[in-house]
Amino acid sequence: MTILVLFLPWALAATGAAWAQSNDPAASVPAEVDEEDDIRAPAWINEEPASGSSAAVVRPVELPHRRAASESPLWIRGLVFSSGAHGVLRSLSADTGIVGQLRLQFGGEFSNGSDVIIRGDKNTRLGGGITGSYSPWVGTELFGALLGSSNKNQRICSGGICQSEEGRVDPEVIRSFGDLVMGAKFGRQISLEWALAAYGQMRLYSATDGVFFDFGSTSVAFGGVATWDLSLRRDLPVRLHVNVGGVIDNSSNLQDFQGVAQPSELSASFGYGMGRSRMQNLLALESKPWRLSSTALLSTFVEYQLDWITGSPNSRFEGFTSPTCNNTSGRACQENRDQQRFAFGVRSSFAKEWSVTGALDFGFRSVGFPYGPPQAPFTMVLQLGRAFDFGDHGNFVVIASPLPPPAEEEPDDGLITGKVVNAADKTPIANAIVGLAARARSRVATDADGTFTTHDIGPGVVSLEISAAGFEAQTLRTQITAGLATEVEVQLSPKIESLVRGRVVDSSGKGLLGRLEFSGSSTTSASTDAQGNFEVPLPAGFYILRAEVPGHLMKEQRFSLDANAKEELNFALRARKEVASAEYVAGRGLVVRLPLNFETRGAALPVVLSAASLQLLDEVVDVLVSRPRIAKLSIEAHWDNARIGNTDPQQITNLQVRAIADYLQAQGVAADRLSLLAKGSSQPIAPNVGRGRIRNRRVGLSATEE
Repeated sequence: MTILVLFLPWALAATGAAWAQSNDPAASVPAEVDEEDDIRAPAWINEEPASGSSAAVVRPVELPHRRAASESPLWIRGLVFSSGAHGVLRSLSADTGIVGQLRLQFGGEFSNGSDVIIRGDKNTRLGGGITGSYSPWVGTELFGALLGSSNKNQRICSGGICQSEEGRVDPEVIRSFGDLVMGAKFGRQISLEWALAAYGQMRLYSATDGVFFDFGSTSVAFGGVATWDLSLRRDLPVRLHVNVGGVIDNSSNLQDFQGVAQPSELSASFGYGMGRSRMQNLLALESKPWRLSSTALLSTFVEYQLDWITGSPNSRFEGFTSPTCNNTSGRACQENRDQQRFAFGVRSSFAKEWSVTGALDFGFRSVGFPYGPPQAPFTMVLQLGRAFDFGDHGNFVVIASPLPPPAEEEPDDGLITGKVVNAADKTPIANAIVGLAARARSRVATDADGTFTTHDIGPGVVSLEISAAGFEAQTLRTQITAGLATEVEVQLSPKIESLVRGRVVDSSGKGLLGRLEFSGSSTTSASTDAQGNFEVPLPAGFYILRAEVPGHLMKEQRFSLDANAKEELNFALRARKEVASAEYVAGRGLVVRLPLNFETRGAALPVVLSAASLQLLDEVVDVLVSRPRIAKLSIEAHWDNARIGNTDPQQITNLQVRAIADYLQAQGVAADRLSLLAKGSSQPIAPNVGRGRIRNRRVGLSATEE
């Protein structure tokens, strides 16, 4: 009560001074703005547009002009009932109000219900308060509220007669006055449609047994807000607000409930507005206003709130179940940690500065009693607010781009403003030339940061031509609207001077018509012509090139391409056999049906692969290309115990596995996918006599997937 007595004179004095100033002819803002008036742009309009993935991002921005008396403001402003920040009913919006404007709002709420805490009880609640918001700087809002409530809980009612249970210690009527809320919100407009904000607030509860605040019960709330205006680019006359935050709630310290019966504890907690620490999420949708008359506007809104209790349950309420638990309403049940509510309402503004809000709020799901008191089943809310301007902004809202205002009442021309960047790394391109097709003296050059602004352009569809040294030119068609600056982001692709060319043929040298897949520094695909020739421009970098021809085995080649270089790559593909000699079988791995042989010519070492083995290895390459999950191909060579000249078995198998690896790498298999195992004569499978020697001379292949 002391705070209320101190606060009300200050509020009334500020209200009176603001009212006097707003009605002073020398201080009031005229309905029509003089041509010399300086309508300044918000700071955010000068920022760079958000980068997109497409070649050009286009968005309109309203040019500065005087808003006619009959023109509707963008949105009706209102304050959140419980805190005073700009928002809808209980959800905040990301905007922070008009600089220099104080907005005060008086609000009240009423709820009435039965079976809220104890079966057969009647609960009536009346709450109210004064809230206020002031924006001292762009993107900053200071807000506060002074709240009070009165709650009457009658128990065990029947036939119009109510009788309290034995041992009740809470009064039938609980009054709570002078809870003080203080907070701040910091917002930023990140694009034409999107705004983001962060907020923090604290609530000081008036003591239940004293005349000042109970600081040990102070609660803190914080979170983030996103607002999406769908009316600007998507022709949907609505605005979406998303709140994600949390509440560190210490209000349970207001009273010591030791030895108090559960119904009394719950009734007192409900009456004083006590709660538990929780996550708090809200989603709200508000419509753009309709004009009812020359001075009156009307908009509608819906809002959904989801709270999730983060604290541990109160063991005193184990087995103490709500009278509505397990019924069809599903409101308050024993293990509920979440509570949900839904609201809808209307908001109207009249006489420029005034606003009124009416809403119905339904608490359709409450937490279980171990996690706190229930919500009222429904609440009616009424708010009345007024704005007072102490700055030079007037009573209208202007969204502007940084251009001098034209002399006309409404501008006849528009323009294009934006940025030119490198499509490869999104860095700005300086000295790019931007001009209109077939329009003399329309060209402008980009600044060091890649930004540009064209001259005035008449309304209609225009073709914008953008070029820069070392980049591919681009043409962009866009719509110019009178009074709007169309923002674009243009991404120019670097000119590609490097080139890869070659030919794909079969084993007889005949050209093949097939497909080429490039991956690595850049990803692209191409096709060969009827003679098997191809020529593909690529940026400098490292690449893997795969050649695919129907009915033929696939191959890959790895290569590095320098800037302005020309690389020649050729493929010779073997025809695919009807019955594969090597294939990958699920559950068995790599299956090789023919042996790998080496040519034996007199005393020469057997390290030259036979023609049949080359065909077999090409099929192995095809398996590795088609199954990139194969991490390792193991090549294991064995020999008998005989030497060939001065070369012992270990040296022979070393040369054999190296010959196989060299061939596979020549066909594009990466060296790190090969494991070479030369075993010499260490692992015979038969005695080293007669035909046993032939059996011991063998090569095995096995594959391991990731």
